[in-house]
Amino acid sequence: MQNQNVDPTISNPDFNQQQVSEPLAQQIPPKQNKFFIPLLSTIIFVLTISTLFFAYHYFEPSLIKTTDSETETTIIPTNTPNTPVNITTDQVAANPQGHDMSNTLTAAGLFLPLPDTWKPYFTTPDQNTTIYLASTESQFNQYKQCGETHNCTDYLKLKVSGNMAVWNNKTLEEFMSQVIPEVDLNALNKTSVDGNEAWSGYTDSQQLVHQTVIKKVDENGTFIKVISAEASANNKSMLNQYVLTTKQMGLAQLSSKKASEMTSKSAYKITLISPLVTEHFGLLNTVIGNFLNTSGTNANFTYILLTEGTAGYPKNNYLNQSYNLLTDNTNLSPGSYGSEQVQIQVDKLPDNMASYFTDPKYCEQNNDCQQRTNFCTIGAFNKYHVFSTPWGCGPPDLEGFGNHELVAQQNNCSEVEIGYDSVSCVNNTCQFINPQPVCK
Repeated sequence: MQNQNVDPTISNPDFNQQQVSEPLAQQIPPKQNKFFIPLLSTIIFVLTISTLFFAYHYFEPSLIKTTDSETETTIIPTNTPNTPVNITTDQVAANPQGHDMSNTLTAAGLFLPLPDTWKPYFTTPDQNTTIYLASTESQFNQYKQCGETHNCTDYLKLKVSGNMAVWNNKTLEEFMSQVIPEVDLNALNKTSVDGNEAWSGYTDSQQLVHQTVIKKVDENGTFIKVISAEASANNKSMLNQYVLTTKQMGLAQLSSKKASEMTSKSAYKITLISPLVTEHFGLLNTVIGNFLNTSGTNANFTYILLTEGTAGYPKNNYLNQSYNLLTDNTNLSPGSYGSEQVQIQVDKLPDNMASYFTDPKYCEQNNDCQQRTNFCTIGAFNKYHVFSTPWGCGPPDLEGFGNHELVAQQNNCSEVEIGYDSVSCVNNTCQFINPQPVCK
């Protein structure tokens, strides 16, 4: 490129030869000068113009090429799994207050970077978490009409299984053939995902169905996760793009932290609004993990939801509720999160609320305490109950006395409850004052 700025009279060897011969021209008899010198000037002029023209057209393409290459999108290395992608979702629709959010899909402990224009459309799960992926706004709007009934004809959809434990007395192949016979490991290519043994590949001749099987081994045993991607024929290019992103797929340990095990704790009130009607706990977790996780990380944050009162779960749509939230995501800021499908308003609570959410018996004053059921125990607690789907306990325990049925038998009662003078806060702990079993 430097040659473009060099005087063409130096760079052109033919031209230099003319310069050298010019003094010789002075020796030509005067009779010939009348014709030769103008002719020589003409030749010099033509050669100069030709050289400039040649230099411009020779070097100009390299300038254009260099400019284009500098503006090309950087390709993410395929040998760096679990590397977050520095791209953001639509700041207006998905994030009206401008929080920096990475366009990484989170589902069932899976991190999958998506192209920056793609958006997930969540549906009520059947057996697996099913998510439609839209590359345009019109495609997203189509999913609104057909996604919930799963009868879309123009689509790219993912089905992500939970962690399935391989039976101790079975090989992986035997387990797969019995539990998920539709997945044939022999038809897939051996690979790895985030350092874990995996298999991946197309499973049909048209290359419209792609499967990834991930094997994870830890102290609790061997687990597998299956991710199936399926596209309609006119979305084959989208599927090809998805397959490229699987090279950066990452896995997180499904968080099993208890509140008492969290090293940092922050308390929030969150309110969800969505037209999507569901009582599926896995979908609720997927939505929260997608929209509240910190941008640019695949961190395995813990989100513990709490309700108020005796019931530990809402009895209707999980995505149209307010919850208390305890989390170790110290980067979570108050504001609005989500998409046009699910909106989440996040409000910070006073720091001391983290203590209430961590310990159901924590209190600071007497009116913090009440008699209620906390999972399978009837006792003195604050009003914040960890969110859970319906559970069964059998006869509950009476705090301080033991199994309900045994206490009833010991006191010759058909039914028994705890009698007390009051429920008070003693040393930051909810307690019954003078409790005793009482026959109903």
